[in-house]
Amino acid sequence: MTITTTQLKENQAHWLSMASREDIIVTKNGKFYVRITGARAQAVKSVSSLFGIIPSDVDERALLAKRVTEI
Repeated sequence: MTITTTQLKENQAHWLSMASREDIIVTKNGKFYVRITGARAQAVKSVSSLFGIIPSDVDERALLAKRVTEI
């Protein structure tokens, strides 16, 4: 969804709530200014990008344990 900076200023709570469901593109003077993305939506996109990269036989607990000991 695309909105203007004026619309964002007038009703911030509404647009922030909408950002949890879909990306909000904010324009200023008719030009792209910023994109507001919900944290959950971004996390899902990040995880989705990993499918097909990580082998299915990976033991997540073993990897976590290894990372914890390396820190």
